[in-house]
Amino acid sequence: MRNKNILIVGGQKGIGLSISKYLINTCKYNAVITSSSKIIKKKLFYNSYKQFKINFTNLDNLEQFYKFLKLNKISKFDTAIICAGTLGKIGKFEKSTIQSYKKTFQINLFGHVELSKFLIKKKLLKSNSNLIFLSSSLCTPDPFFTEYTSSKHAQYAFMLALSEELRTKKV
Repeated sequence: MRNKNILIVGGQKGIGLSISKYLINTCKYNAVITSSSKIIKKKLFYNSYKQFKINFTNLDNLEQFYKFLKLNKISKFDTAIICAGTLGKIGKFEKSTIQSYKKTFQINLFGHVELSKFLIKKKLLKSNSNLIFLSSSLCTPDPFFTEYTSSKHAQYAFMLALSEELRTKKV
C-alpha cells in the first residue's frame, strides 16, 4: 500500500491493534488514522500516524473527528477498516439485561452503521475505496455469548446489504 490514507477504528486491542502496528511499521502510505494509543511507531521517514479515538457508545465526537481530518489535511480515505467490538456480558441468557444488550448492539452494530453513514455522507471514501468490517461471527450460535452472537449476526446482515447498495458507488 503506497500513498494511501487508511482509517482503522477499533485499534486498541486484538486484530485492530495488530493491523495498526503492521501498517504503521511496514507499509508506505500517506496517513493511518487509528484509535490505538498503544502504537510505538518506528522512526521511518514515510510514516504518518495520527491517533483519534471514536467512541461507539457516544458518537457525538464524529464532527470533532471531521475537524481533526481537516486540520491534518486528510480529505478522503482509500480504506476504512472498522473492527471495533465488544463481547458484552457473557453468561446465561436469563441473567442478561436489556441495558447490556443495548450497549453491545450500540458498539457492534449501531456504531458501525453511524460511522458508515458519516463516512459516506461526508464523502470521506474515495471512489474504488474499501470499507472493511471485521467481524468474528461465523454465523454459528455461541451459547452464553448471546449478546455478542446476535449483535454480530445483525452486523453481518448490515454488511451484506450495504455492500450491495454501495456497489454502484464503487466502494
